[in-house]
Amino acid sequence: MRMSATGGGTSGAGVPGEAREPSKRADLLTLWAWLMLPMLVVSVTVGSIVGRILGSVVGVQVGHPVRDAGPAGWSVLALSLAIGVLPLAAGVWLGLRGRREGQGPAAIAASALNAVVLVLLVGLSLRAQLAA
Repeated sequence: MRMSATGGGTSGAGVPGEAREPSKRADLLTLWAWLMLPMLVVSVTVGSIVGRILGSVVGVQVGHPVRDAGPAGWSVLALSLAIGVLPLAAGVWLGLRGRREGQGPAAIAASALNAVVLVLLVGLSLRAQLAA
């Protein structure tokens, strides 16, 4: 540790390049980032149910593209997709926070995997709607 500029005590910053021991908080953040991946099953199910209920209200038939329902259909898709990918967005954030707290490759891998699945899920959902 270095002496602080004020002369008394030490600062929290270590020597540049010095490895930092991850805290228990960093371990928990990283664990929760990994747990967001299996939570995707629950969130996609809930998002699908909400989408079907709201879709029936605005006139989107199951199996038909949302563009047939206009802006209301796209709004339903956006809401149900947001519900579905919420754990993935949280997983990216949790992994980045874990990395900031001192966790190493596990936090980076959790963030990266959550981000890749998030992009794929949103991309495939939009592609399916635009191609239909």
